[in-house]
Amino acid sequence: MNEIQIYGEIGFWGVTASSVRDQLSQLNGDVTIKIDSPGGSVFEGISIFNAIKEYNKGKITVVIESLAASIASYIALAGDEIKAYDNSTFMIHNAWSFVYGDGNELRKTANILDGLTSLIGKKYISKTGKSKDEIKVAMDSESYYFGDEILDYGFCDEVISTENENTKEEFVALSIEKFKACCKVASEKYSTDEFVQAVAKLTKDGVLKAVENVNT
Repeated sequence: MNEIQIYGEIGFWGVTASSVRDQLSQLNGDVTIKIDSPGGSVFEGISIFNAIKEYNKGKITVVIESLAASIASYIALAGDEIKAYDNSTFMIHNAWSFVYGDGNELRKTANILDGLTSLIGKKYISKTGKSKDEIKVAMDSESYYFGDEILDYGFCDEVISTENENTKEEFVALSIEKFKACCKVASEKYSTDEFVQAVAKLTKDGVLKAVENVNT
């Protein structure tokens, strides 16, 4: 069975788009992608999403094993079929970054983040069938979905039963701690310079143009 694991943070300090592309390039036939990630770099996540969507040698099944949060939730929706365990958590929120500079720099960054949020939100809308306003409220609120809620809201196609008896509160609390840890790592390692470099790469690849054209 062809399998790729996306475990841990997304980006330069964890799972990269180049590693996922390299793995996919060596495979033929159907692929299962297992995800347990608190998220990370939105730019790297978009590249991973695109790498998965470009795979044309078989069906892609994504399995959310424990956590698909932040940009990892977007990556999960690249699959042809999405499954989640009944004790897994799915979290969505607006794109954000660590940045410093003058007012012009901050306004420019805010515009980029608004565009990225809208781009990611469009995938949530198309997958769930929810309205733009519903998804906006959910992203603004940093929303967590647990087990059957992931299916009920439309983010996955099937829930895998584990006969789980733990509560949503227990697993979401753990998910929040994982996300906070990811944010701490990002704040230490993802500098403004790297943000600029990531924007430049997206511009080169033509992705930023798509970001600029979405409704914000």
